[in-house]
Amino acid sequence: MTSAVFDGQITGQRLVLPLGGIAGWVATTGQPLNLPDVYQDPRFNKEVDLRTGYRTKSMLCMPVLGPSKKIVGVTNLINKKAFESDGKFTVFTREDEELLSAFSLICGLALHKNFLLAEISKKQKTLTLTMEIMSYHAIANAQEVSRYLSTPRLSVPIPDLRSLTFDPHVYSLTDDTLVTIVLDMFKDLGFDMLFGISESMLQPYVLTVRKNYRTNLPYHNFVHATSVTHSIYLMIKTLGVGEIITDPIELFALFVAALNHDVDHRGRSNAFEKNANSVLAAFYSTSTLERHHFHHAMTILQRDEYNLFRNLSPGEYSRALKSFEHAILSTDLAIYFGNLKRLKRLNVEEPFDPSNQEHLELFKGLIMTTSDLIGLTKNFHSSQKTADSVYTEFFLQGDEERRLGMPYSSRLTDRSQESFIPELQVDFLSHVVRPAFEVLRNVIPATGVLLQSVDENIGCWKRWVDAKKPYVIGQPFS
Repeated sequence: MTSAVFDGQITGQRLVLPLGGIAGWVATTGQPLNLPDVYQDPRFNKEVDLRTGYRTKSMLCMPVLGPSKKIVGVTNLINKKAFESDGKFTVFTREDEELLSAFSLICGLALHKNFLLAEISKKQKTLTLTMEIMSYHAIANAQEVSRYLSTPRLSVPIPDLRSLTFDPHVYSLTDDTLVTIVLDMFKDLGFDMLFGISESMLQPYVLTVRKNYRTNLPYHNFVHATSVTHSIYLMIKTLGVGEIITDPIELFALFVAALNHDVDHRGRSNAFEKNANSVLAAFYSTSTLERHHFHHAMTILQRDEYNLFRNLSPGEYSRALKSFEHAILSTDLAIYFGNLKRLKRLNVEEPFDPSNQEHLELFKGLIMTTSDLIGLTKNFHSSQKTADSVYTEFFLQGDEERRLGMPYSSRLTDRSQESFIPELQVDFLSHVVRPAFEVLRNVIPATGVLLQSVDENIGCWKRWVDAKKPYVIGQPFS
């Protein structure tokens, strides 16, 4: 045991108190001691008096307990002075014991808080260091940028990019053409010129976002991210969304959000994260994955060299981040279902009014939802491949659920249901996808072609169901 205070003064050095002394006895037994004359007690250690020249007479010693009742120290009062005395000492009373006991309780709480703060500080430093290491390894370094610039790659003509039939899913996950597509769409929308974003910032940023999408996932990967981003591009460039959302900052935020909306996806659903009591579920109780995607995206944007929003004014910056977060969270289908009744009223029971903030927020959420589902509006061959990759990822989740002894999150994760995929797709397209594109068509008539594609794909899946032919992932439709 040590003490840095003697006779009310900080000594500048520590006094070492042996556990065999009075304070040590109290510390080990947890019992208080009230001694009128310490020299009459064999446990008293005279060494401190000899070293300091002080003469100890009476002593009151009390254990200091933490919240768990563990002894974390002792408080020690010595030589109580008599009231209005001429320096004479007296003994400690029962009232003194009660006062010191209360004081020791407060000391215990204070020490516990101090220990907690020290531990939190240590954890924060560890987290900061970990984030720095992760951030370093998760960014596209100069060599990766140089490799991208020196590698031959396709360049998709802008007229083709603006076509509703264009589908990024035709490219492989490792094809640098996907990065070029994102860069070309960004520049075709004029965001680079409008917000002062140089090529030297944009290229490493897009490469870094790609690097933060996991490559072992069949569906939630950078191909899907590029597809959703392309949908936002189409909405703005081809389908007239730019005439409804007229604020370029809002459009900019939607585009960047689409690119990041599934960043660092783990191939597991929100239901899985919740049922598994995962670390992510502990951090985010609602929209678990979507909140993680947003915060992971912010980790990238917070690096000054990748902060696409850094040239905005403080007010514009705040507005951009708010729209950015709203857009990513809107990809949670639970939020979409919660808004569906209100969405269905737009331009049916009440006219859509973009100046109405509630209408506009609903509309932006709808844009993100339909963009997230855009792969299911492509021709059936492509739409089927998208569905196959979704179910492959679902089944991998189901395998993990079985390994962990968890129930299946839904029928969709049960591998034994593979032969029923056509039925599952008819149900999903009819009750989830079609209502979203129907509402979109009601607001923007030009998007009716997307609804028509959904209906055609529903018809193809129904023909497969009617044929009563067991489905196998990867088997072409005939």
